[in-house]
Amino acid sequence: MTPDGYQRLDAAISARPGVIDSARQHAFNAITRIMISKGGVMSSITAGDCAQYWHTRRDLGLKMHEGSLYYQSLFDLGIFGPHAPPNLTAATRHGRLSCEEIVDRYQIAHKPFRDLLVAYLAMRRPSMDYTSLTNIANNLGRLFWKDLEEHHPGIDSMHLPPEVAQAWKQRLTGLVLRPNGTGQRKVPQNAMMHVRAFYADIAHWAIEDPARWAPFAAPCPVRAADTSLVKTRKRRKAEMDQRTRLRAPVLATLLSAVERERHKTAEHLAAASATPPGGTYTHDGDQYARLPSGANSLRVFARNVGDGSRHDVTFLEDRAFWCWAVVETLRHTGIRIEELLELTHHSFCTYTLPTTGEVVPMLQIAPSKTDTERLLLVSPELGEVLAAVINRVRAGKQRLPLVSLWDVFERQWSPLMPFLFQRIAGGVSRPITRRFVSNALEWHWNRPA
Repeated sequence: MTPDGYQRLDAAISARPGVIDSARQHAFNAITRIMISKGGVMSSITAGDCAQYWHTRRDLGLKMHEGSLYYQSLFDLGIFGPHAPPNLTAATRHGRLSCEEIVDRYQIAHKPFRDLLVAYLAMRRPSMDYTSLTNIANNLGRLFWKDLEEHHPGIDSMHLPPEVAQAWKQRLTGLVLRPNGTGQRKVPQNAMMHVRAFYADIAHWAIEDPARWAPFAAPCPVRAADTSLVKTRKRRKAEMDQRTRLRAPVLATLLSAVERERHKTAEHLAAASATPPGGTYTHDGDQYARLPSGANSLRVFARNVGDGSRHDVTFLEDRAFWCWAVVETLRHTGIRIEELLELTHHSFCTYTLPTTGEVVPMLQIAPSKTDTERLLLVSPELGEVLAAVINRVRAGKQRLPLVSLWDVFERQWSPLMPFLFQRIAGGVSRPITRRFVSNALEWHWNRPA
């Protein structure tokens, strides 16, 4: 590594808050190992080299002390180019599979049906998200045809005898083996609807392109009555209403709990930060001893003198803040968690009332489940919550950090955007995930009062 490259890398790492000296050294070591292995300079390292380094250490069972800091630093320096994955997770995570790869997961023995299913998915793919596509493949490939091959070896036609079709329906609605035992499939009609739609699509396309689809056209083994969801929807609606009735009375308790925990952890962090390492302080009736942190580390650790428990005070305050922000935002907007995590600094807009000329702030909710864009009025209470979120993420800088969000439904990374709900982990700004939100809410819900 040249001195100039070392200085540029050191400056990129130093620009990140909360990076301790050990993490910095681990990042330097990782980059040095990659250069030695590839036999080049730092500017010749590619995103694929970093991904290969990560996979190699994982396969060897070695600890990843450097985390993703080495990748993120090289990305910030522009060494990978403008089209590189935005982070190490994006470079190492498997993205979308092709239609062939999706179908081949089910190891279908009858090749004509395998090829038909691949062609069918290719036709349906442009009109749906990736998760819906894999759901169709699972219902048609695993629950339908693979099940037929296992119970009726040698089957080679979509024209099923009545007894074969009836046996398949009984297996679909019967008990199924699950990791925690056996149980009944809740909505077998979903698989039947996909099979019925599959047969209908093949029959319709056979008229338009007989040479390609007509050989597979056959009577559908699923009747319209088999796919009725009237009772299922009524039962699901009753369960949702009952869940709402049970949880609505304790909403006020949850709100007070997250607000109280937010202030409590903030006071704890302030008291611990004001205490030098090795010193003691009192918080909420308990005595704590401030533990030493790594050089240049912004994290604060303390040990409860009474029971000897060790606390990451910085993380506790961070979790409490984001739990409060999530609960308050969801309460004031009524949006889903998916929509919450997709809010960016660009989601704010203004609207001028035609009667009074008053300018009011609005929050733009991007299309998701309903494919409908919505505009929500930002109330003063919601404005205070979002202002606290922006101030925390901005951390004294003029702009919010640009991060990329993993879309769990499309299985792809978003462009770099100033997402509101992001936090620093390992010196790297990361968007908050559904798992983090779920774990934080679960922790608040289950902790003793």
